[in-house]
Amino acid sequence: APGSQGAMPMPAPGSQGAMPMPGMPTPGMPAPGSQGAMQMMQSHREMMQSMEKMNRDMTGATMTGDPDRDLVTMMMPHHQSAIDMARIYLRDGRDPEIRRIAQKIITDQEKEIAEFKAWQAKHPVAAR
Repeated sequence: APGSQGAMPMPAPGSQGAMPMPGMPTPGMPAPGSQGAMQMMQSHREMMQSMEKMNRDMTGATMTGDPDRDLVTMMMPHHQSAIDMARIYLRDGRDPEIRRIAQKIITDQEKEIAEFKAWQAKHPVAAR
């Protein structure tokens, strides 16, 4: 139809894809301005900061061309970010299944970071 190029169809009111009206609460989400909304915003901000730090640490890492060393070097900040995000979740998250998974992330990835560090200690970078 003329003039409708690029227009997005709107879902029928009450359908699964219906968009909430501005200013109206979204089902399952805390009301804007509520304590729950503030916690959600803080958690989101902290998780994003964790990912940004991980990206800086990973992109700033020195790659050697040795796939063993390079994997270990890249995975440590990746795992640390997962640990940080899981801790943020545990502060505010309530779902028992996700809390269990978050705790497992912390336990498993702390162990793996320790294994990476032990591997690095056994395989020092050769002096050039």
